[in-house]
Amino acid sequence: MRKLLVIAACIAALAGGAAAHQSNSDDVKLQIYSNWPHPRTFLGCLNCAPSDPNSIWNRRSQYGWKNPDGVWSRPAFRHASYRRLVCDMPLTAAPPAVFDQYYGFYYVLTVDAERGGSICGLTASHQGCAVVRALCAGPSGASAPSGSRALGN
Repeated sequence: MRKLLVIAACIAALAGGAAAHQSNSDDVKLQIYSNWPHPRTFLGCLNCAPSDPNSIWNRRSQYGWKNPDGVWSRPAFRHASYRRLVCDMPLTAAPPAVFDQYYGFYYVLTVDAERGGSICGLTASHQGCAVVRALCAGPSGASAPSGSRALGN
């Protein structure tokens, strides 16, 4: 009976950890990675402040979404930029994925609502999807969200 209680407590703890992972507090950094051209290619921090050098909201950063010389403008897979992997729903390569700093998976960064695990999927954040769609809209697109809650699940 005691072993059963210990096992039940362990399962409950694991379930609680999984539930905590799904909601993002402001102190958990959401990091974007791609497997093109190399495994674990870092593309920036999704919910960091615009002043953070790793933030995609920092226009001067090499990871800035709007930096024309940054990583988002560089070719990723078969000459498609990383932006295209997020915004244009290509069938040839997987879009970047978002993980927390502990490498817990959050979602796939794509506007493709049909792709499993997409930020724009049925079970994802509508606010987060709106932010990504605004980024894809171009120069008049999104500015940095005020908090990470819109970007977390």
